Amino acid sequence: MGVLGLGMASFGAVAVAGKAVKATATSVMPTTQTITGTMAVVNGNYKEGSGVCWSGKGYEDISKGTRVTVRDGSGNILATSSLGSSQGDGFDAGVLESVYCNYPFSVTDVPKADFYEIEVGRRGSLEFSYQELADQNWAVSFNLG
Repeated sequence: MGVLGLGMASFGAVAVAGKAVKATATSVMPTTQTITGTMAVVNGNYKEGSGVCWSGKGYEDISKGTRVTVRDGSGNILATSSLGSSQGDGFDAGVLESVYCNYPFSVTDVPKADFYEIEVGRRGSLEFSYQELADQNWAVSFNLG
């Protein structure tokens, strides 16, 4: 009986009082999510050799520290964070401008909701359903300019 019980245990079953009982595992969905993303600003300024860029004229309100707000479909604030340091992408050699300044962000402990509104600064929000964000692995991107 002991050998049979050990063999069965290795296949996800155990022997209880001479009867095999199948063990089942249940997966628990997390109660909160982390939404990661990037705010990309077109035609930002870049200091050669620094690897850092900053938002250009008309976009000065987008910078490291700008607030990122996540609301539910009713407009209630669920979680907040802020933009991180920007990184330039698509530089034109010799010209101190970049195609994009990319500001990363991560909003943690976002509770489950049917719909989400994500806003960077006061630039308007993007709306997503729970399923859309889940399908995108909880990652979003904004483009400005």
